[in-house]
Amino acid sequence: MILPDSMKNRLSENEELEHRVFASLVPFENWLKRSKPIFFPEYTDHGWKHVEQVICGSWALMTDAARELTTPEDVALLLIAIVLHDSAMHLTEDGFRSLIETHPAEFCLDGFNDQNWSVLWIDFVSESSRWSERQLTNIFGAPTSVSISSLDPTTLTLPQRLLIGEFLRRHHPRLAHEVALFGMPGPNSKDRLQLHDLEEDFRKLAGVIARSHGIDLRSTFDYLERNFGGSIGIREARRSHPVFLMAVLRISDYLQIQSDRAPRDFLKVTRLRSPISRREWDFHDAIKELRTTHEDPESIFVEANPRTVKIYLKFKSLIGDMQHELDGVWAVLGEIYGRFPPLDKLGITLRRVRSNFDLEGGLSPKLPFVPERFSFEAANADLLKLLIHPLYGDRPEVGLRELLQNSVDAVRELCLIYEKHGEEDGVRRIKEKPTVRLTIKSQGGSDCVFCIEDDGIGMALDVIKRYFLRAGATFRKSDAWRREFEHGGQSQVLRSGRFGVGVLAGFLIGDQISVSTRHFSEEVGYAFDATIDMDEIEIRREEREIGTTIKVKTNLAIAGRIDRNGWDWYCLSFPVVRRYALGSVKEQTHLFPESGSALPKGWYRVADSRYEDVQWTFEEKNLLICNGLKVIDRPIHFGMVEVDGVQTSAATSGMLYREADRIFHVPTISVFDPEGNLPLNLARNDVQVENLTFRDVLVSAVLKHFIHESIATAPKKPICEGNNITRYFVASGSDGSWVRMHDDFSFSQWFSVDNGVYLLTKGSVSASGINRLLFYPRAHIGDQNDFVFPRNLGALPECGHVGIASRENAHYRKHMLRFLLWGESSAISSAVLDREQLSALCRRVVCPKHLFETARTGNVLNSRILDNVTIEMDGKWAVIRTGPFLEPTCDMEAFVNSLPTRDNDWNPPVFAEWHLADSAHAPKVTRLHSVWKSFADSFLIPFDETDRKSLLSRLA
Repeated sequence: MILPDSMKNRLSENEELEHRVFASLVPFENWLKRSKPIFFPEYTDHGWKHVEQVICGSWALMTDAARELTTPEDVALLLIAIVLHDSAMHLTEDGFRSLIETHPAEFCLDGFNDQNWSVLWIDFVSESSRWSERQLTNIFGAPTSVSISSLDPTTLTLPQRLLIGEFLRRHHPRLAHEVALFGMPGPNSKDRLQLHDLEEDFRKLAGVIARSHGIDLRSTFDYLERNFGGSIGIREARRSHPVFLMAVLRISDYLQIQSDRAPRDFLKVTRLRSPISRREWDFHDAIKELRTTHEDPESIFVEANPRTVKIYLKFKSLIGDMQHELDGVWAVLGEIYGRFPPLDKLGITLRRVRSNFDLEGGLSPKLPFVPERFSFEAANADLLKLLIHPLYGDRPEVGLRELLQNSVDAVRELCLIYEKHGEEDGVRRIKEKPTVRLTIKSQGGSDCVFCIEDDGIGMALDVIKRYFLRAGATFRKSDAWRREFEHGGQSQVLRSGRFGVGVLAGFLIGDQISVSTRHFSEEVGYAFDATIDMDEIEIRREEREIGTTIKVKTNLAIAGRIDRNGWDWYCLSFPVVRRYALGSVKEQTHLFPESGSALPKGWYRVADSRYEDVQWTFEEKNLLICNGLKVIDRPIHFGMVEVDGVQTSAATSGMLYREADRIFHVPTISVFDPEGNLPLNLARNDVQVENLTFRDVLVSAVLKHFIHESIATAPKKPICEGNNITRYFVASGSDGSWVRMHDDFSFSQWFSVDNGVYLLTKGSVSASGINRLLFYPRAHIGDQNDFVFPRNLGALPECGHVGIASRENAHYRKHMLRFLLWGESSAISSAVLDREQLSALCRRVVCPKHLFETARTGNVLNSRILDNVTIEMDGKWAVIRTGPFLEPTCDMEAFVNSLPTRDNDWNPPVFAEWHLADSAHAPKVTRLHSVWKSFADSFLIPFDETDRKSLLSRLA
């Protein structure tokens, strides 16, 4: 260890102490000389060379009179403290793992409110998950977050090491203190590198001196008083002068900014990933000289040549910080020693920092950049005004919603505070039913005022200053808020405010706002009035209840628009929200279930780990709710939806999914989102649908619900028994439209077999295993219009029965004839009866002769079809066949002759029979089929009531 001669001589005055100090420090010297700081691969030098420079610098900093007053104990403590002050930056992977996982709680030192290392680490990892892209880039060189699930040294990646390095950088002064007392953490907790043969008090002093270089000097006084005899222990302890040693260590370490700590040759073979590291290297490289040979004998002169404005600004900041440190050190030395001669001679040689940038006017033209700080800012009120309209449009009621969500958040926060702490911590009891009240009051003439009052947490002065009055700054993203309302990185309270622009929206209502608030932890409240272009806002103290009141002066025209356009934004029961407009009470229209509550009939939920709860229903129409507040009150438009298994551009808003001829609509969705993950736009009136992570599971849930309703409402007997007139519809919510058939859908929703029914879906005919299909017409009978069937068909094994939709449209009926005869027609929606999937051996159709004639003359039945059919005319009916003759299932001619007639022949029936080939293609597996098969082996819905209940129970 290289020491100045006079320093070595002073230590040798106590040979026993000298021997013990060197015996303890030699192992640390050997370790630091070989150590590679694995968590700081891009840092400037913090090794043994830096240690020796700080040692020499600290001795040189002392005045001659101060050196005369130093004792061997002073020298010994200073050496140990300097060796240990950056030792944490050389911690190994095994050492870090031991620190976090096995560090004893008793190692936490009194006097500094130290937390257990494992708790510090958990909080730090949680904080790092919320870093901005700029913070991530500064640390890792890229805006990619880094997580650590294991501290196994064999699995740590470079970004993970850099994350650990940032944690150690923040806490390395504390760890230096603990190393002095307990040794350096390593793979073996019982065999640590530590100081030997030194008394505990001596190690305590060395540790706190080492720790002091990263904390306020006065914060060490309590520790010194507790351990070394009260106030005298601050001045002198164990024949040493600890505060003076702290001062020289602090300033000497600060002055180690010379360029040899960041040799440029290293950068010729290594690329620095972290922008912070690059700036640090460039900064050290810019320092050309530090010298005291200046006309001011108590100053140090720093000469620098920064190449960028960032380095210039860092240099200017450092010069200011160094001067601040010198001023602070001299103040502390005067406070501790100034009244106690001869200790008042304990001082350092420097009082001021000077640089070649002191006279900027003369140097500025020589620089390749303008030596000033420039940045984008909301520089004036006009710019703030320009922000409002693009965000919210000309909708003053949106301003109410933004203020409402802040008030609701405030009530939820106070409730959580009380739940966590109760009254024993001085938290005042909240009201039994905390309420948010919105009122529009007339002020006479055309003037009125909007007022929102809440029984919430209120605002402290710092929150008003730093967040409420700053556009874009939100307190709910601050570390102070997260410490109180997050646990394990997860928010414990629902929060709707995100972007810090809500106060701007208040100016959509009027030009002047008045704010009165009192934070729950304070005895006094604050009040102020403001306009958007006010230069100086006077904040007054006032007596008031806990909570916040905001009033906005407006006029009856705007109030009328708010009332007409709707301002019923809230949909939950807690907290209570009451609205009053010009003397009348406005009732809350919607009352939705709370997060995690038992759901009422017609409500369902899907799971998504990004959200606390996601609920949906078709009992309400076209709403998207976030934390109880309406976001969208119109159909959500998904740009792309799944149509028959393929992502396709959605033709209309409100479509969630389409399969064949069934269109499933988007339900009303209520999301509980404490983390702010729902991808809302800045105005909170739309959502980025492509980023809705629960969309896919919602489709499956809606299909499952559809299947349940289909099974519950399916016909309970064969639809071809007798001459029944039957109507069956899938239950479809209060608005009757959550799932509908396509406008061109041409068939009934079901087809029947002898022991049950099938939902008519794409491929369901093939999947059923039947070999015949009978198609029945819908005809007018009396005042009713429904499917009619042959009487007494009896049991028809392997036969399915399908109804044909009726439409008073000649063009439609001609094309239905073509489809039933040929298996395809451009005018008939036939996706569920796909010609490619259903190969018919033969088809037989009975229809009125005039319909056949008009279809033939109109070329709907063209020569390609007519050349492949057999036609028989019988009275007023035409019987048409394709394929080889097969025994008919029933006497269709007798059946149609028995049908009642109308005065006109506008709605003639068409009856058909298909005989299917055994080689029909296997049906394509669709999403609807996949959901169905997840709980049942067959798509059959049985007629037997017991079997159907069993099927429903499996679905539930």
